[in-house]
Amino acid sequence: MYDLIRFDPNNIASVAKNTGWKESIIVRVKNHLFFKNLMLDRGLSRFDAEPAIVNAWDRLKTGDYIAGDINHLRHK
Repeated sequence: MYDLIRFDPNNIASVAKNTGWKESIIVRVKNHLFFKNLMLDRGLSRFDAEPAIVNAWDRLKTGDYIAGDINHLRHK
């Protein structure tokens, strides 16, 4: 599912439109959650795939999000 999110060319615009956030911010969030290698406890790596993140991103994309989904955006 992360690969579907990573390579979806439309989800940034959809999430931005549905949340009222700037696309540039959504790009940074998407990069942080799905692309960027970060220094984690196990070393330099991407985040593990999380069903909660997939579900939140999908709700943000469709506009049917809950308050907790916005917290994922703010965590960037």
